[in-house]
Amino acid sequence: MPYYSWRGVTLHGAICKGTLFAHNSDALDAILLKQDIALIGHKQTKQIHLTPISQMSKLLFFEHLQILLDAGIHLFQALTIISQQTGDARFADVIYKMSHAIEEGRPLHEALAKYPSIFDQEMVHITHIGMQAGNISIALQALCFYLHQVNQFNKKVRRALLLPFFTSAMFLLILLMILLFIVPRYVDLFTSMHKQLPAATQMLVSLHLFLKSYYLVGSLLIISALSCVIIRWRYSSSTKKLIDRLVLKLPWVGPLLEKVYVVQFLQSLALLLQGGIALVPALEIAHQSMRNLYVKDQIGIILKRVQNGQSLGDAMQSFQSSFFTQDLILLTMVGEQSASVALMMQRAAQIYQKEIEQKIARYTIILQPLLMIILGLLVATLIFAVYMPLFNLAESI
Repeated sequence: MPYYSWRGVTLHGAICKGTLFAHNSDALDAILLKQDIALIGHKQTKQIHLTPISQMSKLLFFEHLQILLDAGIHLFQALTIISQQTGDARFADVIYKMSHAIEEGRPLHEALAKYPSIFDQEMVHITHIGMQAGNISIALQALCFYLHQVNQFNKKVRRALLLPFFTSAMFLLILLMILLFIVPRYVDLFTSMHKQLPAATQMLVSLHLFLKSYYLVGSLLIISALSCVIIRWRYSSSTKKLIDRLVLKLPWVGPLLEKVYVVQFLQSLALLLQGGIALVPALEIAHQSMRNLYVKDQIGIILKRVQNGQSLGDAMQSFQSSFFTQDLILLTMVGEQSASVALMMQRAAQIYQKEIEQKIARYTIILQPLLMIILGLLVATLIFAVYMPLFNLAESI
């Protein structure tokens, strides 16, 4: 769906302009007329988007698609309707192009697969299985439930990270204000009186002079160049695997992230099994969807053993790793014996997710007063460095 940069006139004679997406110029004219705007001129333009499409937008897309399909609306028409109602212009453009792919005879999973940066492998494969089974609605319902769980979990993690971020940002803001507005006054005052500044204040003066010098620009250029080198080095598979493994070794953070990856693996596997995919293909898809290369290798070992004829529980049991705990292995074995592996995977994911939420809540409770104490000490140090010269000056008078 193309974007148009347009100019128009309102009923009161005021000239207005903006950017909209529409099927064509006639559709653009119709959209503006509904807003009591007469189109004067327009031209097709391109939009640049830097932010990714949110998980919530994807969830709403699949929910709306399921509702429209359950109402008996054809897939092509459902996608067209959703493209017209989606608030995110870029996502609406993608959905509109998908509707044209459906109109040309392509199945839904192929249309989704054309946009791997938006729709991951779980989404593509679940819709594929739903189309093959002739019941896309149930597949979309399972997919919506999975995306809802992921979205809720990500919200809780982001909420826990807000406090450290704002605390650090507030301290840096206070430090910057002191360096830019307060320290210069002290420098001029003590220079005129030929007095020597205390060591703590001298450090602030050095930071102030650094911010005003060309060394700052040079340092930023060096840091930018090093960052580019590190990023390029990081994207090599061996380096990324090493970094991913070291991250999991970090105290407090590592065990928490490991459980997060376990939940992602279990939810993906449960979703795929519920969608009708056999165990080995489901493991292959879950294996490919893992972004942490170290965890991906762990799952790859299990996958090879299952491909060689072992049961999933036995493969986990024989593989000594903290990634697969005894509780998880026991639930898997029970699921295999009762032919309900998908259900057990889902329950295991819920158990681990509750453990993660409890840990995040516990860390937050500990972190909040700790950060406030650290921030208080840092601010007190800054105040001491600022007021200490005045105390020395008063004593010398």
